[in-house]
Amino acid sequence: EHHAVGTPVYKVEVHPPKTEFEPNGMPVFDLYWRNDDSFQDGDLSTDSKLVFVAPETGDYFVRLTDTTSSNGEDFRYRLTLRKQNPDFQLFASPYRINVEEGSIVPMTVSVRREDGFDGPIHIEPQDPPEGVTIEASDILQGENEVTLAVEADHRAKSSERGSTIRITGTARIGNEDVVRETRIGEVTVVRKQPDLLVNNGVKTLRIAPGQSEWLSVNLERYNGFSSRTPIDVEDLPFGVYVTDTGLNGILVREGETDRKMQIYCEPWVKPMVRDIYIKARVEVPAPSRLEFLGEPIRLEIGSPRDQGATVAEAE
Repeated sequence: EHHAVGTPVYKVEVHPPKTEFEPNGMPVFDLYWRNDDSFQDGDLSTDSKLVFVAPETGDYFVRLTDTTSSNGEDFRYRLTLRKQNPDFQLFASPYRINVEEGSIVPMTVSVRREDGFDGPIHIEPQDPPEGVTIEASDILQGENEVTLAVEADHRAKSSERGSTIRITGTARIGNEDVVRETRIGEVTVVRKQPDLLVNNGVKTLRIAPGQSEWLSVNLERYNGFSSRTPIDVEDLPFGVYVTDTGLNGILVREGETDRKMQIYCEPWVKPMVRDIYIKARVEVPAPSRLEFLGEPIRLEIGSPRDQGATVAEAE
């Protein structure tokens, strides 16, 4: 459905059986089953999957019918009946990472959620090479990825050839802490000056729901690099975003080094604290990405009454 930015979008909410609602002019329907024939929990498949909660105790039947109303001796189907098993799987990219000494580059950890699990997941890399730091972070409730910062200092050494780095994700499912993991390959430390260094204008960004705050970025350009540079802000929670991005997004124009952008927080965003990153991208005609991060910025979202909290602290 197409709609203008900032205008209402009405969605269907599913509630437990026998829930009672105050009259609000919106229709209410009984939903006895939920089905998705091609896309369930992020898994694209031709198999149907139906989530059924019995409205009351009784005997129920499952009927299979071909969607094209066709039939024949060679039409075979498999049917599995099971209880829901909320779980998740982790994926990390890129698999191999190149990081210039003294720079910070991004790594993305994404999750495929299964059987209705939508809770937060704590992501923590294990045992990176000497001098290489990979910051831990969280995939927020209902979200599907997080950006981690990979930084190499002057002592940094590349991973051993053929080695891997383990990345764990820990989540609370039911009454248990569930740990899943993924791996990335070698981290190679490059002994050269990176094309870009990203400098933040602030270390802490405080903002109250329903308000906005300015954020600035300064680029140090090297190796003759002077082209336009797209800018993004990574790990903003849902409901917090960069405004007025235009058709091409936020750009530091060719030959320039500074840019300001406005961050807006929707009124319904809950208070939280998390690290965000300004990301600068070198546009190259290749599938591999060349991106750099600034130091982490501590994002502090306060309550709506904290109107005096919308202040950015300079370094």
